[in-house]
Amino acid sequence: MHPLRPPRERRARVLRVAAVAAACALAATGCGGDSSPSSTDAQTVVATTSIWADITGNVACDGSVIVETLIPSGADAHSFQPSLADRALLDDASLIISNGLGLEEIMADTLDAAERAGTPIIEIADHVQTQTSVEETDDGDPHIWFDPRLVADSLDVIADGLIDETGADPDALAKCVEDYRSELKTLDEETEALIDTLSANERSLATDHESLTYFAQRYGLDIVGTVIPSASTLAESNPAQLEALARTLEQEGVRVIFAEGEHSTEEADVLSRRLGDVRVVTLHTAGLEEHGSEADTYLNLIRTNAAEIVAGLTDTP
Repeated sequence: MHPLRPPRERRARVLRVAAVAAACALAATGCGGDSSPSSTDAQTVVATTSIWADITGNVACDGSVIVETLIPSGADAHSFQPSLADRALLDDASLIISNGLGLEEIMADTLDAAERAGTPIIEIADHVQTQTSVEETDDGDPHIWFDPRLVADSLDVIADGLIDETGADPDALAKCVEDYRSELKTLDEETEALIDTLSANERSLATDHESLTYFAQRYGLDIVGTVIPSASTLAESNPAQLEALARTLEQEGVRVIFAEGEHSTEEADVLSRRLGDVRVVTLHTAGLEEHGSEADTYLNLIRTNAAEIVAGLTDTP
């Protein structure tokens, strides 16, 4: 057991991830072995975001590990600063799952320190085919989970890490990976079919940050502009950029700006008021919501966002 636990609020989220894994293990279809170790035997894996915690929990659906989330729901991964308790949690973990590509930019030193202290880290972006930034102003859009195929590509490396670092049963995890990969394939096909209901002239959009690069490239959407041309929410725009974007949106007939719900939409709102007939629609981009909400799992997050995007692009002002 770990001597130092995260705050009660975060621990509740952790238990939800563990409960999902346990339920999966008890399901008729199964995701792994017939039994799972007691909580006193299970080792702890820390995922930086709730999205990767949920994905990791599905890889270890037999309940063989406890998956904890570092960044609280609703917090901005770009600006989140770990506490001393968070650092202790990372040091005590058997494995850390991080996104990479600058998503956890403020906590990079903390993650590096934990790795130097002996906690291995899997950086997912190192193991999947990433894309360059739309504006090519930084390393690229870190929101790789917006392409379910890339998530599917990450499952084996997560499983290998769990096997190597926690002693998880390879056969049980192989079954978990097989089942979850099938769910991801279904998710991808459903999302593609939904986006295909859009006509050719309904596929142009704008974003407040570079967060939908992978979604757009996977499903054939055209991002014509970004309020703040960076994947980081720490970046800022300026009046000249906003005016240039306003002209672009008018020329392209774009009627909606999709914003990240985890941070302020102030600049997107300013641009919306400037143009008059352009709305701001917020999406769930960086983290899951509480259990029972419309975005309480990775699968539900993608389904909800896809529906919001289609509704936003087809809604006539």
